[in-house]
Amino acid sequence: MSGNFFKTLICAVCLCLNSIHLQAKNYRLRPGVSVQELYSDNINLAPDGEKEAAFVTEVSPFLTFNGQGARNRINSAFRLENLFFHGISRDRNTFFQGQLESTTRLWANSFFLDLRGSHSQANTSNRGRVAVDNISQGGGRAEVTTYTVSPYWNINFGGYARGEARFTYAEVKINNDDNTNTDISDSRIIEEKISLRSGNKFDAWGWELGIVNRKENRLDSENADVHYFNTFGELNLRVLPRFVIFTRVGYADNDLGFNQLSSNNGVYYQGGARWRPTNSFTLSAAGGNNSFIQLSASPFDRSSLNFGFRHNTVGLNTGSQWNANFLYTANQLLWRLGYRVDTVSTQQVLLERDIFATGLRDSSSSSGLTVNNDIGQITSLQNEVFERERGEASIQGIAGKNTVNLTGYAEKRKFEGDRDNEMASGAFFSWAWRFDNITSSAVTADFEKIEGGNLDTNTRWGIGAQIRRSIMQYFSATLGYRFTRQNANVSESEFSENRIFARINFIYR
Repeated sequence: MSGNFFKTLICAVCLCLNSIHLQAKNYRLRPGVSVQELYSDNINLAPDGEKEAAFVTEVSPFLTFNGQGARNRINSAFRLENLFFHGISRDRNTFFQGQLESTTRLWANSFFLDLRGSHSQANTSNRGRVAVDNISQGGGRAEVTTYTVSPYWNINFGGYARGEARFTYAEVKINNDDNTNTDISDSRIIEEKISLRSGNKFDAWGWELGIVNRKENRLDSENADVHYFNTFGELNLRVLPRFVIFTRVGYADNDLGFNQLSSNNGVYYQGGARWRPTNSFTLSAAGGNNSFIQLSASPFDRSSLNFGFRHNTVGLNTGSQWNANFLYTANQLLWRLGYRVDTVSTQQVLLERDIFATGLRDSSSSSGLTVNNDIGQITSLQNEVFERERGEASIQGIAGKNTVNLTGYAEKRKFEGDRDNEMASGAFFSWAWRFDNITSSAVTADFEKIEGGNLDTNTRWGIGAQIRRSIMQYFSATLGYRFTRQNANVSESEFSENRIFARINFIYR
């Protein structure tokens, strides 16, 4: 599988670099290596009385490449994680993580190509003794390879029409031959998407057209393929300079497998108005068998609010639902509040997953390449489609040498198959304190509870602390500690772990 991924990356890089006129100031290549010695008093995340302690040596070289040229933008990162175990009978393991994102302008300002590829180890289970990294290897993780090729055309017909036509081909590959058999099949995804709207040649009258056709083919699986189709046409009339009335007719045809979610196929219709008295306030409302009200505003300086309510009888997520997103930024404060409802497939979750928490898009990061640990995102994945209702709130504050982050979330998952609904909730806290230009510390705490059905109910929490110091221009050293505890209604799923680690990072920058 890794070989196929490397071939994909090579092809992607060649396509990208084919149009790049390299300029040293615009492109940055940063090699590095992280060497870590870690001690765990429960390397297998076993229940009390069955613990095994072990030392783990980790040597992880990595490489990031970022830049933007006249015709190309690229962000990429690659990491080779080598684990050596001492004090326990376990062979050396090597894991590869990589992600590449690129946009290339192929011709004029009209035709473009988006590329995305990734390879990583992903959590596919949230029940039992679930590890969030490759060190514990308690099960519930699988090798996942994805890639996406998406050419698109920016349409501009001389002021008569503008929009975008995009074709996407993607694949998701799961290695079911390793420690975990996920029962998730490899999938091939093909999507055609067209969005057009009237240009400035139209005065009072306007129009809009949209088509989305997406098929997820589950390879070598008895599970049914997944198909999404939606198309609509709109005609609108500006009766006042900032007041528009419109009517819209569409058709939805979705096949989600068992079709036990709130999805209905057929024709839908809407009629309503849009009012934009100022550039910072827009209100839209429509009636019909798919009715809605949508507000976009800036209630006060440095803030934005989007709120919507809809009642659909046709399409995905039928019934009454609302969504909201609020953002406020001050000089040293950032607030975020959000709530959304969407329908996704297992393969879509894996395809859109970001591999790295830091380092992919931030070429100035001095902490190297950090892999996402999936805290707050772990879902038990199967070949299915599920609805997500997620509310989230976060605050970030900076005061002098201190940076504080606090995030909380709650998510309800409704599955298309026979599984019962699942409820996940959690919170994450971090406090970073910079002593001086070369020394800093960080304290973290996290909590997550997952429940639903007759399976395990897991409550996982942890605390950690570390101190980091720059040694020379390219070197830094970190010393840290973390405690993790999981409580469950099944005793075999309970565990606690203490970790102590010392790490040296070399980053050429």
